Amino acid sequence: MDLTNVRSMELLRRLGFAEEVRKLGTELQIPTMATLIIHLSGVPTTTPYNVYITPGLHTSKAITAWEFPCVEDLRAHIRDQNDGSMPSEPWQRISQAIFERYLKTRCDENPLVDCRFGWKVEKSVESENGVLVEAVQAQSGKKATFFTQYLAACDGASSRTRRDMEIPLDGGPV
Repeated sequence: MDLTNVRSMELLRRLGFAEEVRKLGTELQIPTMATLIIHLSGVPTTTPYNVYITPGLHTSKAITAWEFPCVEDLRAHIRDQNDGSMPSEPWQRISQAIFERYLKTRCDENPLVDCRFGWKVEKSVESENGVLVEAVQAQSGKKATFFTQYLAACDGASSRTRRDMEIPLDGGPV
């Protein structure tokens, strides 16, 4: 992950986290031995986010391109087109490693959040009162059942939770 989309930034703003995430995405990151693979510096809010698909560096023309404005230009466009058709927040570039570390810290600070790493959801069943989740701890094989009011599944296109909740995947698997 390199880009946090506009809807995610809107949700982060509601939680009071948007400005901290933006700061983390733009400031210089000092790498440690464990984080040498992440960006050595943040991405300025004046840098556009462009993706070019090419058959190789030997060609002068991309097959296709996705060109997105920089955060500052998108913020100005949102302000200028204030008719309800625009998101309330621009997207933000931030390394997944930095973003996850930040969110984990925030979860650990909140006694209402039970954030578990190393667990695999085997089944989830939604009811009127919440969600029943059957999970297994990957390392030990220990199984547990949880009942929760909300379940956030961050497990990608092949999501077990998405399938259990019968949420369709537009476009099918890659």
